[in-house]
Amino acid sequence: MSGSKTLNSKAFAQMDRMKTLNPKPDTLNTGPDALTDPVKTFNSATKTYDYEGKTLNSGMKTLNTTPNAKNTHIASYNCTAAG
Repeated sequence: MSGSKTLNSKAFAQMDRMKTLNPKPDTLNTGPDALTDPVKTFNSATKTYDYEGKTLNSGMKTLNTTPNAKNTHIASYNCTAAG
């Protein structure tokens, strides 16, 4: 039985390591609120948002809609940029 204890402790150690490597998965999604803030203004000439003096590309809004869609949008964005 001591063998199974060793296996389990390794599995838990791996789970703890995964938590350490990725402590906050939501960190990438901290930006969307800035795009919906009432202070935001849209410049129709350049198709960009201006928020507190920073210009944000309107396309960034699609990257932050859902975590699952993020990779798909980034991949298609890269294809468009390369093409």
